[in-house]
Amino acid sequence: MSDFTNKTILVTGASSGIGFAAAQAYLEQGAKRVYIIGRNAQKLELAQARLGERAVALVADVGNLAQLEQM
Repeated sequence: MSDFTNKTILVTGASSGIGFAAAQAYLEQGAKRVYIIGRNAQKLELAQARLGERAVALVADVGNLAQLEQM
C-alpha cells in the first residue's frame, strides 16, 4: 500500500463493510484526515466514533448529483 502520511482521503460507503475497512486502513497508514461518506447518519456517526477524531462524517448519496456537488 502507498504512503498516506499527511494525506486527506475521501471514502464513500464508509459506514460499514469494505468502505469502513478502507477508511480504517488509511488512518492506520497515517492519513491526516479521512472523510467518510454514507447515506445513513446513524451508521456514519457510529463509524466515526470507532475511527476516531481524524475521521469526519458527511451524510450524502453520491448517486445524487446535487448532494455530490454540495459535498
